[in-house]
Amino acid sequence: MDAKGHARAARRALITTILGFLAATVARESAAGTIKVTTTGGVIHFKDAPANSAYKIYNHSPNDNKGTVISGGTGTTDASGESGSPIISGMNGTFEVEVGGEHYLGIDKAENGTNYKSLEQINKSVSNFSHGLSPVFAASFSSVFTVNGVTTDQFNLFNASAAFPYDFTMLVVYKGLDKTYFTAAAFDSTAAIASGTFYRDLVATTGGLGIPVAGGQDIPMISIPVSGVSGSGYDLVIGTAQPYLGNGMFGSPFAFSLASSPFPEPDTWSLMLIGSWGLGATLRCRRKTAPVSTR
Repeated sequence: MDAKGHARAARRALITTILGFLAATVARESAAGTIKVTTTGGVIHFKDAPANSAYKIYNHSPNDNKGTVISGGTGTTDASGESGSPIISGMNGTFEVEVGGEHYLGIDKAENGTNYKSLEQINKSVSNFSHGLSPVFAASFSSVFTVNGVTTDQFNLFNASAAFPYDFTMLVVYKGLDKTYFTAAAFDSTAAIASGTFYRDLVATTGGLGIPVAGGQDIPMISIPVSGVSGSGYDLVIGTAQPYLGNGMFGSPFAFSLASSPFPEPDTWSLMLIGSWGLGATLRCRRKTAPVSTR
């Protein structure tokens, strides 16, 4: 074999090694931070969680950030990572599972046999997300899920401040905006908003809305589901928030905007694996990210 042949063989071996590593990583990543939940027979049950780990199952009513641990909703997973089966018949709202140090939110009674990714894993994943936020909400993110053929684009506002809770003075949602405007410069422009459809004014419909302080008893997050969306457009939340200083006093308000393009997000490693097939002699791996505004 000549020098060129040896070089080609070496490149093939290198690519094979990389693909093997990425495939193994995809398998690990797909298993980590994901549980399968069933809700048949008036009970809730999950599996594929970490083995022999303590868990809690909460029930969340609307606008309830903390939630309540349901009767029989505490325990330890068995050696295969399965939970017990506490009764949930007659309960409304959504459910949350806390296990292995991670949180699985937005579990609906109608979603039988659904795989859920943890809040922590979603926050790590690549998302089609654009924002113009104060640093206090910089950890906010979006997630997309489909139930009974209806796709929901869910905005999750996260308060990173351990000093103050925040009160929203405006929180308006639009859906189906023209993706032509899905850029850092234009995603929340007047023209972009005009291209979409008004969905909801959360402050007007709830009579007031806030987000708890980080590090307290309540989860410092509120979720805003936008149902019936499609991949042809994007969705937008615009608002203003002000810190609550105590004794009826508020600090200066700030404005923010969050935009999400609602189509399922490929796992970062999966993107890398797919891209590796076209490497040839040059190894290149790109990860697509959405525009970020720092306004």
